[in-house]
Amino acid sequence: MFAKNQLDALDGRAASRDRFLATNFRDYRFIHIATHAVADLEIPQLSALILSTVDARGAAINGRVFAADLLTIRLDTELVVMSGCETALGKSVAGEGLIGLQYIMLARGARSVMSSLWAVPDRETADLMSRFYSDLLLRVPSPRQALSNAMRTLLAAGTDPGMWSAFALTTSELSD
Repeated sequence: MFAKNQLDALDGRAASRDRFLATNFRDYRFIHIATHAVADLEIPQLSALILSTVDARGAAINGRVFAADLLTIRLDTELVVMSGCETALGKSVAGEGLIGLQYIMLARGARSVMSSLWAVPDRETADLMSRFYSDLLLRVPSPRQALSNAMRTLLAAGTDPGMWSAFALTTSELSD
């Protein structure tokens, strides 16, 4: 799907909070974050992505990237995918919607954010993401259409929608 020289990956112990926050996210068209997440529905700034909690030597480190930390990043990206559990959730604020991880990614410059409304299983999420990116990169120009196609394909295959339908796409643009 992507050539190796087209990817920058932080994985395993290299996926530290410090390295993540030091990334110049403005250089990327797509940002895919596959990690655990927690949503704080009372204090949305405490919602967090959970990255590596141990360093290269095995010592414990803080792996939480709080929503408040994301206020320091700048994005100029077509799409941010947060495939961790409950990344679309947040505190409901009248006139604003759900304030949390998804909201902050849009506010910092992402044109679209795909995130989950509930806990998602790994295998089914990987299948959805594979189909999504395959369509997005090879067939359709729109994240919205690629997600719709991937979901229709999974539904036609007889898979349980409860296992993959947690994902929603939110866009900051009026037409997509």
